[in-house]
Amino acid sequence: MFSTNVISAAGAVTNSVVGSGLPDSSSALGALLRLLGSFCVVVAILFALLWMLRRWQSAAATSGPRQELRIVESRSLGQRQSLHVVEVGSQRFLIAGSTAGIQMLSPLSPTSQVPEPTPKSAPSPNPRSVPAPASFANALLQALGRTS
Repeated sequence: MFSTNVISAAGAVTNSVVGSGLPDSSSALGALLRLLGSFCVVVAILFALLWMLRRWQSAAATSGPRQELRIVESRSLGQRQSLHVVEVGSQRFLIAGSTAGIQMLSPLSPTSQVPEPTPKSAPSPNPRSVPAPASFANALLQALGRTS
């Protein structure tokens, strides 16, 4: 009787030492699946937060005060150089942009109109009776105080 208790106790100690040394394959797979699942949940939460942040920023930008700054017209002068007519409130400015930076060339008078592009397909019935629309070059020369 004594020997049976000692043998069963020794077997229990052996089983607990062997069982705690290395996990079996099913518990390792379960731990890996739990780890991957937790990682996917964290990534999904991050994407949801990013989506909400972008949506909040776009809503804040559109619901703000009326924007006073407007680009009326832009012309490219060459590689990375351009002219812009910018309207701020009721004032207009001629601005040059290049790789060196942005510079205001001249304030424009509020009455100087930048012509809207007209379609070339509709010729006027009598070209002498209708004045030709002012071009951007003419408006630029007028703004700089020169005449063409």
